[in-house]
Amino acid sequence: MARGGGDEQHLSCEICTNAYTSTGLRTPQVLRCGHSYCADCVRDLQRRAANNTISCPNRCGVMTPADVDVPKCYPLVAAVEAKEQQDRDRMAVLLKCSTAAYSLTRAETQVVIETCQLANEVDMEAPLSAIRSRLHTLMMTSIEGSMMNRMQGVFLTKWVGGTGKSLRSLYRATRDGPSYGDLLRCVGDTKDLVFVVSKGEYVFGAFVSGGLQLPDDPTGVNEYDCDGWQFSLAGHFTKGPTKL
Repeated sequence: MARGGGDEQHLSCEICTNAYTSTGLRTPQVLRCGHSYCADCVRDLQRRAANNTISCPNRCGVMTPADVDVPKCYPLVAAVEAKEQQDRDRMAVLLKCSTAAYSLTRAETQVVIETCQLANEVDMEAPLSAIRSRLHTLMMTSIEGSMMNRMQGVFLTKWVGGTGKSLRSLYRATRDGPSYGDLLRCVGDTKDLVFVVSKGEYVFGAFVSGGLQLPDDPTGVNEYDCDGWQFSLAGHFTKGPTKL
Protein backbone atom coordinates (compact mmCIF):
# COMPACT_ATOMS: atom_id res chain seq x y z
CA MET A 1 0.00 0.00 0.00
CA ALA A 2 1.33 3.39 -0.90
CA ARG A 3 1.69 5.81 1.97
CA GLY A 4 1.31 9.53 1.76
CA GLY A 5 3.86 11.97 3.00
CA GLY A 6 3.60 14.44 5.85
CA ASP A 7 0.65 13.92 8.18
CA GLU A 8 -0.48 10.72 6.43
CA GLN A 9 2.87 9.04 7.10
CA HIS A 10 2.97 10.49 10.63
CA LEU A 11 -0.33 8.75 11.36
CA SER A 12 0.85 5.29 10.28
CA CYS A 13 2.71 2.64 12.29
CA GLU A 14 6.35 2.41 11.21
CA ILE A 15 6.40 -1.36 11.69
CA CYS A 16 3.30 -2.61 9.86
CA THR A 17 2.65 0.63 7.89
CA ASN A 18 -1.08 0.42 8.74
CA ALA A 19 -2.85 3.67 9.52
CA TYR A 20 -3.45 4.34 13.20
CA THR A 21 -6.98 4.27 14.59
CA SER A 22 -8.26 5.98 17.73
CA THR A 23 -9.37 2.66 19.24
CA GLY A 24 -8.56 -1.03 18.87
CA LEU A 25 -5.45 -2.83 17.66
CA ARG A 26 -4.19 0.11 15.61
CA THR A 27 -4.21 2.60 18.51
CA PRO A 28 -0.78 4.29 18.80
CA GLN A 29 1.18 3.41 21.94
CA VAL A 30 4.43 5.00 23.06
CA LEU A 31 7.51 3.18 24.35
CA ARG A 32 9.73 4.71 27.03
CA CYS A 33 12.09 5.97 24.35
CA GLY A 34 9.31 8.12 22.89
CA HIS A 35 8.77 6.15 19.68
CA SER A 36 5.20 5.11 18.93
CA TYR A 37 3.79 2.01 17.24
CA CYS A 38 0.32 0.50 16.95
CA ALA A 39 -1.00 -1.60 19.85
CA ASP A 40 -0.88 -4.78 17.77
CA CYS A 41 2.81 -4.33 16.91
CA VAL A 42 3.64 -3.38 20.51
CA ARG A 43 1.94 -6.57 21.66
CA ASP A 44 4.09 -8.52 19.20
CA LEU A 45 7.22 -6.79 20.54
CA GLN A 46 6.19 -7.83 24.06
CA ARG A 47 5.72 -11.45 22.99
CA ARG A 48 9.17 -11.56 21.38
CA ALA A 49 10.96 -9.60 24.10
CA ALA A 50 14.30 -11.01 25.27
CA ASN A 51 15.14 -10.75 28.99
CA ASN A 52 11.72 -9.20 29.58
CA THR A 53 12.67 -5.97 27.81
CA ILE A 54 11.45 -4.46 24.56
CA SER A 55 14.14 -3.20 22.24
CA CYS A 56 12.85 -0.29 20.16
CA PRO A 57 12.78 -1.11 16.41
CA ASN A 58 14.36 2.31 15.82
CA ARG A 59 17.48 1.04 17.63
CA CYS A 60 17.57 4.07 19.91
CA GLY A 61 19.04 2.03 22.77
CA VAL A 62 16.28 2.77 25.31
CA MET A 63 14.58 -0.35 26.67
CA THR A 64 10.95 -0.75 27.75
CA PRO A 65 9.92 -3.43 30.28
CA ALA A 66 7.82 -6.05 28.52
CA ASP A 67 5.65 -6.82 31.55
CA VAL A 68 4.16 -3.34 32.01
CA ASP A 69 1.26 -1.72 30.21
CA VAL A 70 2.46 0.46 27.35
CA PRO A 71 0.47 3.73 27.41
CA LYS A 72 -1.35 5.33 24.53
CA CYS A 73 0.39 8.15 22.74
CA TYR A 74 -2.30 10.71 23.49
CA PRO A 75 -1.06 13.45 21.12
CA LEU A 76 -1.13 10.93 18.26
CA VAL A 77 -4.53 9.61 19.35
CA ALA A 78 -5.87 13.17 19.27
CA ALA A 79 -4.46 13.69 15.76
CA VAL A 80 -5.98 10.38 14.62
CA GLU A 81 -9.37 11.30 16.08
CA ALA A 82 -9.26 14.61 14.23
CA LYS A 83 -8.47 12.84 10.94
CA GLU A 84 -11.18 10.25 11.53
CA GLN A 85 -13.70 13.05 12.09
CA GLN A 86 -12.52 14.75 8.90
CA ASP A 87 -12.97 11.46 7.03
CA ARG A 88 -16.47 11.01 8.48
CA ASP A 89 -17.39 14.52 7.41
CA ARG A 90 -16.15 13.82 3.87
CA MET A 91 -18.08 10.55 3.69
CA ALA A 92 -21.22 12.32 4.95
CA VAL A 93 -20.91 14.85 2.12
CA LEU A 94 -20.57 12.02 -0.42
CA LEU A 95 -23.69 10.36 0.97
CA LYS A 96 -25.49 13.70 0.78
CA CYS A 97 -24.46 13.95 -2.87
CA SER A 98 -26.29 10.70 -3.60
CA THR A 99 -29.42 11.33 -1.52
CA ALA A 100 -29.88 15.11 -1.36
CA ALA A 101 -27.58 16.68 -3.93
CA TYR A 102 -29.95 19.64 -4.32
CA SER A 103 -28.85 20.87 -0.87
CA LEU A 104 -25.07 20.70 -1.39
CA THR A 105 -23.28 23.95 -0.68
CA ARG A 106 -20.56 25.14 -3.03
CA ALA A 107 -17.93 24.15 -0.44
CA GLU A 108 -19.45 20.67 -0.24
CA THR A 109 -19.38 20.27 -4.01
CA GLN A 110 -15.65 21.03 -3.83
CA VAL A 111 -15.24 18.28 -1.21
CA VAL A 112 -16.92 15.78 -3.55
CA ILE A 113 -14.79 16.87 -6.50
CA GLU A 114 -11.53 16.65 -4.56
CA THR A 115 -12.36 13.37 -2.80
CA CYS A 116 -13.43 11.62 -6.00
CA GLN A 117 -10.96 13.37 -8.33
CA LEU A 118 -13.67 14.74 -10.62
CA ALA A 119 -12.06 18.06 -11.58
CA ASN A 120 -11.81 17.04 -15.24
CA GLU A 121 -15.47 15.97 -15.37
CA VAL A 122 -17.17 19.00 -13.83
CA ASP A 123 -17.47 22.55 -15.19
CA MET A 124 -16.61 24.61 -12.13
CA GLU A 125 -17.86 27.78 -13.86
CA ALA A 126 -21.38 26.37 -14.18
CA PRO A 127 -24.22 27.46 -11.87
CA LEU A 128 -24.34 25.67 -8.52
CA SER A 129 -27.53 23.81 -9.47
CA ALA A 130 -25.82 22.41 -12.59
CA ILE A 131 -22.77 21.31 -10.59
CA ARG A 132 -25.00 19.56 -8.06
CA SER A 133 -26.85 17.71 -10.81
CA ARG A 134 -23.63 16.73 -12.58
CA LEU A 135 -22.04 15.40 -9.38
CA HIS A 136 -25.13 13.37 -8.51
CA THR A 137 -25.14 11.82 -11.98
CA LEU A 138 -21.43 10.99 -11.80
CA MET A 139 -21.64 9.44 -8.33
CA MET A 140 -24.66 7.28 -9.19
CA THR A 141 -23.25 6.03 -12.50
CA SER A 142 -22.32 2.33 -12.48
CA ILE A 143 -18.66 1.40 -12.60
CA GLU A 144 -17.93 -0.37 -15.88
CA GLY A 145 -18.18 -4.13 -15.44
CA SER A 146 -19.50 -3.84 -11.88
CA MET A 147 -22.80 -3.90 -10.00
CA MET A 148 -21.61 -0.93 -7.94
CA ASN A 149 -21.96 2.74 -8.64
CA ARG A 150 -19.16 5.25 -8.33
CA MET A 151 -20.10 6.36 -4.83
CA GLN A 152 -20.10 2.79 -3.54
CA GLY A 153 -16.70 2.34 -5.15
CA VAL A 154 -15.35 5.30 -3.18
CA PHE A 155 -16.67 3.86 0.07
CA LEU A 156 -15.23 0.44 -0.74
CA THR A 157 -11.84 1.93 -1.57
CA LYS A 158 -11.92 3.71 1.78
CA TRP A 159 -12.89 0.45 3.46
CA VAL A 160 -10.00 -1.60 2.10
CA GLY A 161 -7.29 0.94 2.78
CA GLY A 162 -8.07 4.44 1.61
CA THR A 163 -5.19 6.53 0.28
CA GLY A 164 -3.15 4.73 -2.37
CA LYS A 165 -5.73 1.98 -2.93
CA SER A 166 -7.75 1.39 -6.06
CA LEU A 167 -10.34 -1.17 -7.10
CA ARG A 168 -9.63 -3.68 -9.86
CA SER A 169 -12.03 -6.29 -11.19
CA LEU A 170 -10.58 -9.76 -10.55
CA TYR A 171 -13.51 -12.06 -11.19
CA ARG A 172 -16.95 -11.89 -12.76
CA ALA A 173 -18.95 -15.08 -13.21
CA THR A 174 -20.51 -14.02 -16.51
CA ARG A 175 -17.07 -13.17 -17.87
CA ASP A 176 -14.68 -15.63 -16.21
CA GLY A 177 -16.87 -18.68 -15.60
CA PRO A 178 -19.23 -19.71 -12.78
CA SER A 179 -17.28 -22.57 -11.18
CA TYR A 180 -15.29 -22.57 -7.93
CA GLY A 181 -12.20 -23.34 -10.00
CA ASP A 182 -12.83 -20.24 -12.12
CA LEU A 183 -13.06 -18.17 -8.92
CA LEU A 184 -9.75 -19.53 -7.58
CA ARG A 185 -8.05 -19.03 -10.94
CA CYS A 186 -8.90 -15.35 -10.83
CA VAL A 187 -8.56 -14.43 -7.15
CA GLY A 188 -5.86 -16.89 -6.04
CA ASP A 189 -7.62 -18.02 -2.87
CA THR A 190 -10.75 -17.11 -0.93
CA LYS A 191 -9.13 -15.73 2.22
CA ASP A 192 -9.63 -12.06 3.10
CA LEU A 193 -12.56 -12.13 0.69
CA VAL A 194 -15.71 -10.06 1.20
CA PHE A 195 -18.93 -10.79 -0.66
CA VAL A 196 -20.85 -7.71 -1.72
CA VAL A 197 -24.53 -8.35 -1.03
CA SER A 198 -27.01 -5.92 -2.58
CA LYS A 199 -30.66 -5.95 -1.53
CA GLY A 200 -32.69 -3.04 -2.83
CA GLU A 201 -31.17 0.19 -1.57
CA TYR A 202 -28.99 -1.63 0.97
CA VAL A 203 -25.45 -2.89 0.37
CA PHE A 204 -23.63 -5.14 2.82
CA GLY A 205 -20.26 -6.85 2.99
CA ALA A 206 -20.19 -10.49 4.20
CA PHE A 207 -16.75 -11.57 5.43
CA VAL A 208 -15.69 -15.21 5.97
CA SER A 209 -12.26 -14.95 7.60
CA GLY A 210 -11.16 -18.54 6.97
CA GLY A 211 -12.07 -18.50 3.28
CA LEU A 212 -14.42 -20.76 1.32
CA GLN A 213 -14.01 -24.44 0.54
CA LEU A 214 -15.96 -26.90 -1.56
CA PRO A 215 -17.97 -29.49 0.44
CA ASP A 216 -16.56 -33.02 0.57
CA ASP A 217 -19.75 -34.24 -1.08
CA PRO A 218 -19.97 -32.64 -4.56
CA THR A 219 -23.76 -32.46 -4.10
CA GLY A 220 -23.51 -31.05 -0.59
CA VAL A 221 -23.53 -27.53 0.79
CA ASN A 222 -21.15 -25.76 3.17
CA GLU A 223 -22.62 -23.21 5.54
CA TYR A 224 -20.55 -20.39 7.03
CA ASP A 225 -20.95 -18.01 9.91
CA CYS A 226 -19.77 -14.61 8.80
CA ASP A 227 -19.43 -11.02 9.90
CA GLY A 228 -21.65 -8.64 7.98
CA TRP A 229 -21.88 -4.87 8.15
CA GLN A 230 -23.14 -2.01 6.08
CA PHE A 231 -20.19 -0.30 4.41
CA SER A 232 -20.94 2.81 6.46
CA LEU A 233 -19.82 0.78 9.49
CA ALA A 234 -16.43 -0.15 8.05
CA GLY A 235 -13.38 -0.68 10.21
CA HIS A 236 -14.53 -3.63 12.32
CA PHE A 237 -12.05 -6.15 10.96
CA THR A 238 -8.87 -7.11 12.83
CA LYS A 239 -7.25 -7.53 9.45
CA GLY A 240 -8.79 -5.60 6.62
CA PRO A 241 -10.26 -7.49 3.66
CA THR A 242 -8.35 -7.27 0.40
CA LYS A 243 -10.76 -8.85 -2.08
CA LEU A 244 -14.46 -8.21 -2.61
